[in-house]
Amino acid sequence: MQNQLSNEINQIQARSSVEVIEQFRMLSDMPTALSLHAYMSHVATRFERASGGLTLRVDTPDHFVSDLIRHGWLRVV
Repeated sequence: MQNQLSNEINQIQARSSVEVIEQFRMLSDMPTALSLHAYMSHVATRFERASGGLTLRVDTPDHFVSDLIRHGWLRVV
């Protein structure tokens, strides 16, 4: 099953949380050589600063994407 997700800038289609993260990693200004976990950690740190303290779990891709949706940064369309 494929899901469409979007933030205020991009809309992507992905079959899994890993695909969501990989696609956003390719669209980001961060080095593409970062591992998936390193990318999630970097985004989580930026997100926490920008949001005034909201946190993103980085233990699994599913938790990471779920938190982005819960905090309103991603939405399923």
